[in-house]
Amino acid sequence: MNNLKKIDFNTYLNKTVDFHDLASLSVGIYNLKKPESEDFHFCGVQKRLQESHLAVNTYTAYHMASVSKLLTGMSIAQLVSAGKIQYTDQLKSILPALPINGQLLNARIEDMLSHTAGFPDVSGYDWNQPRIADDALWEYVHGDEYKGMKSLEGSDSSFKYSNAAYEILGAIVSEVSGMTYEDYVAKHIFKVARMGESTMLTFRRTEFGKTLRLGDQNAKEIPAFTGMKDTAGATGAAENAEIARAADTAKRNEIENALRALDFEALQDANCALPYAKDEQNQLVLMQNYPYNREHAPSSTLTSNLIDMGRLARAVYEDRIVDICTLDGMTAPRAEVPRSGERVGLSWFIREQNGYELIGHEGSDDGFRSSFYICRELGIATLVTSNTDNARVKTISKKLFELIATADTY
Repeated sequence: MNNLKKIDFNTYLNKTVDFHDLASLSVGIYNLKKPESEDFHFCGVQKRLQESHLAVNTYTAYHMASVSKLLTGMSIAQLVSAGKIQYTDQLKSILPALPINGQLLNARIEDMLSHTAGFPDVSGYDWNQPRIADDALWEYVHGDEYKGMKSLEGSDSSFKYSNAAYEILGAIVSEVSGMTYEDYVAKHIFKVARMGESTMLTFRRTEFGKTLRLGDQNAKEIPAFTGMKDTAGATGAAENAEIARAADTAKRNEIENALRALDFEALQDANCALPYAKDEQNQLVLMQNYPYNREHAPSSTLTSNLIDMGRLARAVYEDRIVDICTLDGMTAPRAEVPRSGERVGLSWFIREQNGYELIGHEGSDDGFRSSFYICRELGIATLVTSNTDNARVKTISKKLFELIATADTY
């Protein structure tokens, strides 16, 4: 593969930010056969919003939403490779106390990974009332959301996308490994891939501080958030149910501090992009809550940046997270994805474009969109992410790959 930097991505991307009216757009195009210095990074901001000293750069953290499911899938794959579980294991053999109905308790891990187990989706995410305690995921999957949950009709072996299934998969990772889900991912994926600025625990992003926020050559200004969110509302401490049942003052203080770390001012000070949407006048406005709740970590809560996502792509490509045979098995098609021309394997989605196969995942939560794909044949990967609700990142991702696949330099 030749130099990615010989391809003119900037012309297309600079036009794209304003054409799609995005609050910001961050793009990484990674040459996995060469050092990080050969990667291409782009950070763009809507012209109307370039009014402050703050900046989007290659280290700005974005909520990656369902790209998180790849980490859950690879965590399960590692446990399978270690002989601790099997893809064919049924839920009832690992988490027998789940309050779901009998048919779903018979679901196999492999079917949950490929969204073919018949699980419905979650009814809501409660971004305005986030749980942050270590037992949040365990209590969630054993609680009211799953009580009496039944298999979807006509879902036998057919594709039915389910975040609910992935929360349970995360609980399996925790149960089998003896660690919290987030600690397992940090040790067995982030550490292996050298993803030092990535976390599943968004409330800990402020611990990363203000390092590398300014001075990046790709930095573009974004608007500052002026004014702390009301701590009595939205993600505020005063009304949070978890605080209300805190066992003691120390625990209450811990929870209150974690919730304050999810305030917009604190997140932006830690170099996190904030969630935007369009109002009735089609103007970009900040959303009310950051999409974080520890109950949904296995499906949704990865926050990362252009540098770290490139490192994740390299670790996958170099077989450092799962071996090549395991990855081949995970990316073998299990089901057709309706109305997309794509297929799904074990957590990985598979698509064909310009004569090449790409594996990856899309992400979509309130105020954020992401698209992360790897082409193993060419040895490249792409990340397109925006802090704009309903941003068409998949369209942008496909156009970028077209530029790569059709370039004379490849």
